[in-house]
Amino acid sequence: MVGLYHDRFIIKSPTSTVLDPYTFQWYEFVLGPSAQGQLHTAIGMFYLELGLLYGYDWIQYSDGVTERNKYHWSTHGLFEFGWGFFVSQRIHIRFFTRLVSPSENQWDEVSKDILGPSGNATTSAFLAAGLAVGYYFPEGREKLVSSLRGE
Repeated sequence: MVGLYHDRFIIKSPTSTVLDPYTFQWYEFVLGPSAQGQLHTAIGMFYLELGLLYGYDWIQYSDGVTERNKYHWSTHGLFEFGWGFFVSQRIHIRFFTRLVSPSENQWDEVSKDILGPSGNATTSAFLAAGLAVGYYFPEGREKLVSSLRGE
């Protein structure tokens, strides 16, 4: 599995003015093996995918005056669950939710940088839900099979 994720957020808190001016951008690139189990039913295919990935995280944050960056390599866990079905002979729809979580918390370094030694971020993860639309090319499969046979 190969993934590239990006998240940009601004913290607006009525109780904490320390984090209020900060803007954060989190980029994450992951690569590694995953395994998928599928259950085919009359209403479509349900699947569960699990993986252990290696990833690179880049966190960019700014208070409007100073911009800082943190870079981090670590292992990541992947969990994805979804439901897919064909709406016609060639069009496939898939709904899914995906969680990618690093094994080491790079946000702890960021929170200590902003808040000092008392800063403690307990966990971080990308959680996404989505819809994928695919088009099936059956003639492409036939060409691939014949080329593998040497025809």
